[in-house]
Amino acid sequence: MRSLSELWKKEKCPILDGVIFSDGTIVEFNIYRALNKLQFEEIARTQIFEVLKKDPDNITNLYHSTIQLFHNSYKYMAGECSWGGDGYVACLDVNTNDILWIFTSDKINPIVSLEVLNNKIIAQNNCGSAFSIDIDNAIKRVIIKQIF
Repeated sequence: MRSLSELWKKEKCPILDGVIFSDGTIVEFNIYRALNKLQFEEIARTQIFEVLKKDPDNITNLYHSTIQLFHNSYKYMAGECSWGGDGYVACLDVNTNDILWIFTSDKINPIVSLEVLNNKIIAQNNCGSAFSIDIDNAIKRVIIKQIF
């Protein structure tokens, strides 16, 4: 079984639309466009070992960029995955550099900037669209919403 931590150290991640937590929990989203905004709808919960057991080669490379943001005791990183139209936002423990969660999707495009506003991470992609990630209690739950 491969863990998120093992994959992160190799700059890899399963290909999916969702959040993978360090305990192996995956929250999958249906991501679609409505009224010219991306909508995020939770559709399933599973475990990383189940996803990798079904399709062990369903892995993408992560291109760690210089897009980093430090807030409280967390480091947020963002960038592009190997398919070109996909992006990610990851949260790491600033003291240990252990990954806590990663949100990845082939529908959000590469992330080019991060900022904190009202206790939310604002991620903007290379097309000018942005979404927010509520960072209150984000270690156990990630709420994602399109903002513009």
